Amino acid sequence: MHASEATRLAYFAAGDPSYKGSSLVLWKASKFYFQAFPRSTMSAWLTAEAERDPLSSFAKLDPEQMGVPDEDMTASLDVSMHVDTRKKAVKEHRAQYSPFDRMPTPELAARFMSTDYFIRIDPPITESEAGILEHDLFEGFDI
Repeated sequence: MHASEATRLAYFAAGDPSYKGSSLVLWKASKFYFQAFPRSTMSAWLTAEAERDPLSSFAKLDPEQMGVPDEDMTASLDVSMHVDTRKKAVKEHRAQYSPFDRMPTPELAARFMSTDYFIRIDPPITESEAGILEHDLFEGFDI
C-alpha cells in the first residue's frame, strides 16, 4: 500500500463513527489534499534531462505519463520565500541524491522549488470551483 493511500484511509476513518479501529475521539479535518507535480513541469524536466544525457534512465521515461495533468491541480502555493531552506533540507537526505543538483537550468529548478501544487481530495471540487486554483489551503478557517 502506498503512503498516500494509507493517509487517505486514515483521514476518512478518523471521522467515521462506524470505524472501530481506535478508541480516540472522532475528528475529521475540513479539507484533505495530496501534493502533486504538474505534468508540464515534469515534462520540461524529463525533456531537458533526455537532451542532456540521452542514455540516462530519465530519457527512457515518457514525459506525458509523469506528474498530474495540469488541469487536475486544485491549489498552488507560492513557497518561493522558503527555497533556500528547502534546498538545505533536500541536501540532508543521506540515502538519495538531490534531483535539484541535476536540474539543467536554474529556471527549471525554480519551477520545482518555488511553487507547490495540490489536488483537493475532500471535499471534492464542485462544478463552480472547477478550474479555479486555491492559493490558501486554510481559506475559510477560523484560525
